Amino acid sequence: MRSMVKRWIMVSSIALISAGCATSNNTTPNASNGRSAVAVPQAPTTRTGHLIEPGPAAELGYRIGWAQDMALPDSQRITAYAVLDDLLVVIEAPLNVVTAYSLRDGERVWKRQYGSVLETFHTPVRDSERVFLNTESRMFTVRAADGELLAVANLEAPVSTGPAFNEERGLAIFGGVNGLVFAHSVNNNFAHWRYKMPSRISNTPVINQQAVFIVDNSGKYVMLDSSNGEILWGDKTLGDVVAAPAVHGSEVFIASRDRKLYSINRLTGSDTWKYLGAQRPLTAAPVALGRIVILPLPPDGGVIALDALQGTELWTNGVNAHPIVERQQDLLMHTDNRILLMDLGNGEVLTSAATLDLQTVIPGPGDSLILFNPQGRLLKLNRQTD
Repeated sequence: MRSMVKRWIMVSSIALISAGCATSNNTTPNASNGRSAVAVPQAPTTRTGHLIEPGPAAELGYRIGWAQDMALPDSQRITAYAVLDDLLVVIEAPLNVVTAYSLRDGERVWKRQYGSVLETFHTPVRDSERVFLNTESRMFTVRAADGELLAVANLEAPVSTGPAFNEERGLAIFGGVNGLVFAHSVNNNFAHWRYKMPSRISNTPVINQQAVFIVDNSGKYVMLDSSNGEILWGDKTLGDVVAAPAVHGSEVFIASRDRKLYSINRLTGSDTWKYLGAQRPLTAAPVALGRIVILPLPPDGGVIALDALQGTELWTNGVNAHPIVERQQDLLMHTDNRILLMDLGNGEVLTSAATLDLQTVIPGPGDSLILFNPQGRLLKLNRQTD
């Protein structure tokens, strides 16, 4: 598939991307590396009205899977979503309507309303039979097959995010706004263990195997045994932390307002490297994609790509885009109205495909993508095969 996509190489200036220029279909040389875009068979030009048309999707290496329209009223908005095994679960606010769609064909499996308009639901988690949805103070257990409400329980402390989930032990691990870390048993609905941090926790804990990583707003961070809450190691950044951490492979990545990105060994807690090249406080979550770490610099600083092993800067790009997924030698990112295919090695934009307004784009099962529109339109793109 990559050989097909590479034929559609296009060099785009940042100004042209921002202006929304169309992707060229002419055979033109790539000024930086001599590669040429070669004409390939096009999808029908008939406009479908999807969030992305079949032709531009094909240039990115995808085909249309399914589309759904939630038909959100003006008063409703999508506030949380998650790919949970064979379901895509989407939460609307302020009415707290939760809808589960089949990831296979996009058909609605169930739609329910939970809680009250005074509550805010966060990102859900799931075991084989149940979906767990939490508000600031309560946990709702619903049946995955039909959304039937099975139980409601109070949480140990107020929270502002969803949990990390240890499915093997049935523990939803939260960070409280009062700094309390606690493991809520979804089977018995009580706190299995507790650990106190110095400051408010505004980001979801990140679980990796049997360990869970938590960082509070003051920059204090710890790795805990997710089964019992025992501390494995901990330390502190030199500045406050508002960005969500990332755990990937052997490393934990923390972006701090002290302008440093920390790479910390997941097993020992020692610094693997620190990136010191940011010219502003880091407030956006780093995205670890395998061989690289993407560091967004909102609101207008573009992105920096770092080597994940050494922390060396690979390239920068002034496009204010959000990383989606790494694909072999390519990187997919999106803006509010475009999906960009970029060269992983140098950050060069290979293809820029126009879309309708986007809220976000997330990876789906089987190398698919799921596009979300602010008005509640959903679209699944499946990877093409050679």
